[in-house]
Amino acid sequence: MDKISKFTKATYNEKEELLLYNSYVGEYSFCKIVNQSNIAIFLKGNINDLSNCLKIFLKEKGIIIPDFVDENKLLDNQYYRIMSPQVLRLTINPTETCNFACKYCYENHVLNKMSEKTQKEILKLVGNKIENFTGLHVSWFGGEPLINRECLLYLSKNFLKISRFYKRRYSADMTTNAYLLDYDTFEEMLDCNIKKFQITVDGTEALHDSQRYLKNGGGTYRQIMDNLNKIMKSKRNDFEITIRVNFTEKLYSVFDEFYRSIEKFLYDYRFNISFYTVKNIEGKVAQDLKKDILDNRENPMALIYKLIYDKPKGLNLKRDMLNPGMGLCYGGKNNNYVIKADGSVFKCTIDFEDKNNQVGILNDGKITLLDRWYSYISDRYNCKEYYSCFFAPVCTGDPCPKKNRNEKACSFLKENIDVILCILDKYKEFDIADGGDRF
Repeated sequence: MDKISKFTKATYNEKEELLLYNSYVGEYSFCKIVNQSNIAIFLKGNINDLSNCLKIFLKEKGIIIPDFVDENKLLDNQYYRIMSPQVLRLTINPTETCNFACKYCYENHVLNKMSEKTQKEILKLVGNKIENFTGLHVSWFGGEPLINRECLLYLSKNFLKISRFYKRRYSADMTTNAYLLDYDTFEEMLDCNIKKFQITVDGTEALHDSQRYLKNGGGTYRQIMDNLNKIMKSKRNDFEITIRVNFTEKLYSVFDEFYRSIEKFLYDYRFNISFYTVKNIEGKVAQDLKKDILDNRENPMALIYKLIYDKPKGLNLKRDMLNPGMGLCYGGKNNNYVIKADGSVFKCTIDFEDKNNQVGILNDGKITLLDRWYSYISDRYNCKEYYSCFFAPVCTGDPCPKKNRNEKACSFLKENIDVILCILDKYKEFDIADGGDRF
């Protein structure tokens, strides 16, 4: 006997087809039932009345499971895997200075370039620890990491050497404003195994340049778009670029124009897009931008996703956000360290301006953890609905340990899951479960 997994979410698209997603499996589970008789059987829970072929397909997708499976135990086991990954993860700030002066940036940009001493400490740390892990993953952050390109290249090349010596996997990503990411630099980053990039484009040229400008006040949009256009012409297919959009009220009025400006990227499988609302972190948002922040709305992301859904072909949203554990901040996990340009160790890239939030000390190739480290570790029991929520495998119950423990911190992804699935369906991400003659 079989049953519908409690982590399965079902919703209709505009054609009255049933879209299915399982949060324990993630994006691989995307599928849909198009036959109305099969939909009716499924929704009534009469799983064993479905054809054998359809049941086999839905089992492969994780939508239905054998009746004897204890999904709470599956969830517990998955939680421990997510919380203590076998890959050592370092977020490194080669510098905390920046060439931009964004209106909503929460950083002070005080620390300059990382010293050679700190770089050698990091390499010694990796050499000491990597044997205990299956691999190393580095996220390059800042400030703007490409300002200290020499440090970035030096460490990257040595990480590759160490990983090869110990026969461990090495991967890396980068958060960059892309102003300095010309095509030659891009190729150089790929050769250093930096294969994923997050690049922010905040709307049309006028809107973007009013929010993300150089320190001297100059515009940045044209240089970023020129770099992206050259990267898109590359014949390489071993990279992924996420275009991040920070939404404010002003973007609503120009969204159609913005959509047309980025549409070409979003039909290239190497590019995807993610949307977030601008946050007034530490109260540092510029005064003239505060009135345009959307966080006073009950569900601001709903308005954004509605705009996207209304586009005829959908958009290539970042899909891995719906994979297990992706709703949990990396800072809430073990085996994850943020190393600032001065070598101090923190848990989170948002929480690293206050010395009171420092969680460790890097010295002689080792990290000595301070007591406050443990207050940043995620605890699933902070969510009273953890074992009853279909989305628990993604958010793990405590997506941001920094938040007030009494605050219900449900992900905006969960709140908007129906429209997100419909957008992805428009982009042809859903396999048809009961198509063809076999049904």
